[in-house]
Amino acid sequence: MMRFNVTSDFTIDVMERFCSGLLWNADPTFVYSEAPIKPAAHTNLTLTHKVRTAAGNGDAFFTVQNLFDRAPSIGSQPAWGAIPGLFTAWPNGDDPIGRYFTLGVRMKM
Repeated sequence: MMRFNVTSDFTIDVMERFCSGLLWNADPTFVYSEAPIKPAAHTNLTLTHKVRTAAGNGDAFFTVQNLFDRAPSIGSQPAWGAIPGLFTAWPNGDDPIGRYFTLGVRMKM
């Protein structure tokens, strides 16, 4: 994560989540016609402004998850199809939702 202190009251945080490429199976004797799952990176951006009120101090923040709206890599284990609803069609850690926004306030009372 990288933090930029623009002023004493305003910060910009950039976080990169990275997942290296994956093989379809840990057993090297298995051969698949599909190429291995490619590496994936997802970027998150948070803007934070310090808030001072009579009730206490806090932060107002705005976050964009998956800033570049990267689609998840498609890939799951063949055996997972036998358990509907338990596993997904993308690797763990990939973001299936797409870009989304969060706006909020944190207060210290």
